[in-house]
Amino acid sequence: MRSEYCRAALAFLIWAVPCAAAPTANTVPLHVFRSGHISVQARLNGQGPFRLVLDTGSPVTFISTKVAKKLGLSAGMAGSATSATGAPGGMFGMGLSMNPFARLKSVAIGSTVAKDLEIMVLDHPVIDMLSVVEGPVEGIIGFSFFSRFRTTLDYAGKQVTFSPVAFEPPDLMKNVFKLLMNRGGDKRIIAPAALWGMSLDKTAGRAGVVVTQVYAGGPAEAAGLLAGDIITSVDSRWTESVLDFFDLAATIKPGRDVMIQAARGGVAMDLRVRPRTGL
Repeated sequence: MRSEYCRAALAFLIWAVPCAAAPTANTVPLHVFRSGHISVQARLNGQGPFRLVLDTGSPVTFISTKVAKKLGLSAGMAGSATSATGAPGGMFGMGLSMNPFARLKSVAIGSTVAKDLEIMVLDHPVIDMLSVVEGPVEGIIGFSFFSRFRTTLDYAGKQVTFSPVAFEPPDLMKNVFKLLMNRGGDKRIIAPAALWGMSLDKTAGRAGVVVTQVYAGGPAEAAGLLAGDIITSVDSRWTESVLDFFDLAATIKPGRDVMIQAARGGVAMDLRVRPRTGL
């Protein structure tokens, strides 16, 4: 009799104590640009929606100065791609103020919400370029948002799913300034993992890197690249400098096809390059 009473009491306790709700996934529509970039509608501090690019390769989330002003963020946080004279300036050569970081109380994509999100305020040249072609684009959703979720992209269904995970991203501002203060410290040598067959240089006053020479018989020539072409994206990652390209090329193994977005005479094109073993 006592054992049956205990079982009944235990059953009551199990029924009466609510189970913690499991984190729920949220699926929202995404838009695919002709460049291959993808975007979603997001609400920032409850305002919007604003169209932001999803970029899993971006270490930061940033918004344009126009949106920052609309949200009432401090003007001292803002940065721009050029100085008043039209030339790059400020921190990183991007016209940033000494403290381009800010925090948003919330960033919501559908029912997926990230709170107390650290961001940068920046008018990025690639975002400006996309806005000309695709209409207003107001920034990028990057690591500081993605790291809080398991993100599943469905290009065929034109949707993205976010599932919460237990991870707290590091302090971006602290890490960036630590890198700045350690300029004379340990050096990292970046070299391509495979042969591409071309030389590059930074473009003057526009996004991307310029191909200065294509070597005969190399992968770049086989892909159709020519001297003077402007490479803006490699393997779905934006290429803002030669260092960006080398950093990415260090991860590309020989024999792997890589998609390149480039421009020739102002006309966008997609090319497939297969780097090979060699020096």
